[in-house]
Amino acid sequence: MLRSLDQLDFLRLPLYALRRWWLQRRYGIVIHPSARISLQGKVISGGPGCILVGRDTMIAFKTLLVAREGQGFVRPIMIGERCLIGGGAMILPGVTIGDGCVIGAGAVVADDVPPGCIAVGNPARVVRRGIETARFGRLQGVIGNEGRDPLAQ
Repeated sequence: MLRSLDQLDFLRLPLYALRRWWLQRRYGIVIHPSARISLQGKVISGGPGCILVGRDTMIAFKTLLVAREGQGFVRPIMIGERCLIGGGAMILPGVTIGDGCVIGAGAVVADDVPPGCIAVGNPARVVRRGIETARFGRLQGVIGNEGRDPLAQ
């Protein structure tokens, strides 16, 4: 009997690796090997190197990364290390998200987000600064975040 999704790591981790390979090969996205992009995440790339994802970053389900504008202009997207991009979020062209940021679910990020911030809303606004994150954007010092990392290899 399946008690936790952690029991499916033997399937999930190879799927993340295959997804990363496909995005790099098909769209030219640069993804650190320790980053995770949901299988339901979508990208609109403008070519090789237009979207960069840093190490230990998690991009959740139904997220959209758009590096190409309407007239075909390309503006790169850069996502830092130890970030969490919440489900349903949209990252628009030319946005840089600093290291250690958390982007709320459903947020539409049109402007740069400085390092160590939480941004939420449409359009996304910084609601908290000076946070510290661990792997995959988990907040440091929060009870329950110090346990076993289910995605650790």
